[in-house]
Amino acid sequence: MIHPNTSKTWMRSTLSVCLLAVATLTGCAVDGEYTDADASDDTGDALTRDLGYANANSLFADSDLEGDQDVSADAVQKVLDGQKGPLGKFTLKGRTAAQIITEESIKNRISPVFMVARIQTETQLITSAKWTSKIPYATSFGCPGSCNAAYAGFDVQVASTAKQFRSYMDNIRAGKYAINGNTLRTQDYGYLVGRTTKTLDPLSVKGTGCNVTPTTAATAAIYTYTPYVGRGVTALCKSTEPGGFGLQLVTYKIARGWFGGASKS
Repeated sequence: MIHPNTSKTWMRSTLSVCLLAVATLTGCAVDGEYTDADASDDTGDALTRDLGYANANSLFADSDLEGDQDVSADAVQKVLDGQKGPLGKFTLKGRTAAQIITEESIKNRISPVFMVARIQTETQLITSAKWTSKIPYATSFGCPGSCNAAYAGFDVQVASTAKQFRSYMDNIRAGKYAINGNTLRTQDYGYLVGRTTKTLDPLSVKGTGCNVTPTTAATAAIYTYTPYVGRGVTALCKSTEPGGFGLQLVTYKIARGWFGGASKS
């Protein structure tokens, strides 16, 4: 979402809805006053302790991003039709939106369920017909502010996002760091499994960033794409950034429910 290829716009527009969903779906309970001492303790474990429902170090299992390879275009179509967004009736170059999502995701060994969640996170196109104009930039790929016309097209958006996450997963497992999206470096920074790295969360109390130590390649990939934990679930480190992993995690849980808890293996 805040990867250089994406935009903050949709995080801001969906934040209030998703934060309500956090409480509903995950039983989030953030209570008590926060002190300066609390604010200085900004590790993923501390966030987990205080929020009580999500581990900032382990947001997604690898199977969340790479599983669901048996999900069919028909299953995706059923979700698109059921949620009544504009994609249920959308076709492009002889393919339905469901076929594009399924084929491009599976081609890159990325979960179609995860892709549906990404589209919903970025543009709400799964559930809201009022964002029909955003179909050409459905995943906000190439949209760090204004959108790059080179990435216009629903098929291009889905394929580019799937390829990007495939690249992240492969390179993270190889111990390479993806910096600013596309440039691979070997310097001693970046999101890797077992390495503590600061996010880019702007903090209202001190400094910048919350310390996270990804325990899965998928979590490292999510932070590479969107290097924010987010305001909605980071009262402890006082992030002022809307969205972040909380928004992604909640939307993914909702999407998983749409598919009836489809197997991730």
